[in-house]
Amino acid sequence: MESRYELLVRVAYKHAFFFNRKFDRISTGPTADTQLVLMSNGLLFREDADGFRLLFDTLWAGGVREKNDVVQEGLPLLFQLTLNDPDFYFYTDLGEGVLTRAYFYLSNVSPAGEERPGSESSGVLHKGDFITDDDRVVFGKLPRHFSGRPFGWLQLVLNPKLKDSYEARWPVRSVYWNYIVVSKHLQELNKPAILDPVTKQVFAGPTPILLPDNRKALSFVSETPISFLAAENQLFQLVENFEEDSGKYKVVVSALPRADPGILSDVRTPASRGRGRGLAGDAEAAGPVGAESQAGDGTKKTTAYFSEIFIY
Repeated sequence: MESRYELLVRVAYKHAFFFNRKFDRISTGPTADTQLVLMSNGLLFREDADGFRLLFDTLWAGGVREKNDVVQEGLPLLFQLTLNDPDFYFYTDLGEGVLTRAYFYLSNVSPAGEERPGSESSGVLHKGDFITDDDRVVFGKLPRHFSGRPFGWLQLVLNPKLKDSYEARWPVRSVYWNYIVVSKHLQELNKPAILDPVTKQVFAGPTPILLPDNRKALSFVSETPISFLAAENQLFQLVENFEEDSGKYKVVVSALPRADPGILSDVRTPASRGRGRGLAGDAEAAGPVGAESQAGDGTKKTTAYFSEIFIY
């Protein structure tokens, strides 16, 4: 029997951390029930590096059909998402959650059956512009049969409002950059500072700290979290003889190393403080990623993330 396939819909995974590169850290596969639906309706699943495609046979049941014919029945299709990158949560602005109970759940329709936002030709598979912790479901809503440890689930409903393409957009993490000057001769600089020569943003510090091996060092921490996306085009310098009023200084290191998403520490701090102390003091024990708890005095505590960059 002759077959002729055309594109029905394309799904792409996007992550701001990867800039213009394909985000290929998630694999996708149809559930067993969905495989049966695909076969019995002349549909093909094709996985791409950064998502997948669904194709439909235009020569079906002895006739010729178009996309509009395929989407009339509102077929629900379910796909398992598997995460292939152990560093995902380092550079993604999401909490790991309770891995045995909560899973990401993406779909072109809301639980109430409403269409997700998007342009005429493409849309997103989540509630907002980016995936958040609100796009999770508990275990009871998942199918009984699946393979391995699912990272999440993606449902496509083939209804008349089906768009040509969809995106699942993952948010990039922003963290406090903590430069730690270990070199003895750099610690002896007169009025040292770390700053952005373009925006004139100055890091807080220097703050004397004691490293785990009892060496003395100086700590400089960014006043606000810095996105790993913005870091690609940012430059920070170590200077001396810094005069805050006049803005004068002498450059010592013209280009400091950037933060490494794979090297993060998280410190739970009172939310009112706004920033943790990292290695600079008697920081409290770190909690789970994205944790929020209630202290004995009723103060809410949140997790602040730091990327520690050592300068030798």
